[in-house]
Amino acid sequence: MQMVRYTPLFLLLFFLSFLLLAPKRELYFQLEKEMAKSGIYISGESVKETTLGVELEHPRILYEGAQILSAKRIKIVTVLLYTRVVAEGMEAQKGIGMLIPVKAGNLLATYRIWEPGKIALELFGKFGRAVGYYDMKESLLHLDIVEESDISTIKSLLKKGKNGWYYEERFR
Repeated sequence: MQMVRYTPLFLLLFFLSFLLLAPKRELYFQLEKEMAKSGIYISGESVKETTLGVELEHPRILYEGAQILSAKRIKIVTVLLYTRVVAEGMEAQKGIGMLIPVKAGNLLATYRIWEPGKIALELFGKFGRAVGYYDMKESLLHLDIVEESDISTIKSLLKKGKNGWYYEERFR
């Protein structure tokens, strides 16, 4: 009977120790290897391990050798079935600015195991706030502008829908 009483406590301690003692830096480098298979590279960053993830300072994101984004900081937090990425101070490079409407913005990306193939996105910038998703299977990025501020700089990239302005791009 006492064994049954201590089993939940043992499982909780095992779960917490796994979260705290997991090799987060090595998991990040494995993620980098997987992204390299798709031609996506992160360079120039300094990697710092945190309690539940890693933090990258001043990373540059490259796609097939061309720099597309830079950021002040990217925080990656993983809790078994859930991963959250927070990118602060993102800025699209001049040539890519036509495809990705980012100028000194912040991004919150969330991947949940119970929604495979989709990454929920929330983007903040000078244009306001956008909420959407990236469908990995379809290579589709969809963002709905939910709070407009100054969309004049990106209005040529947006489409008008029944719920307001939105941005949609297929990457193939």
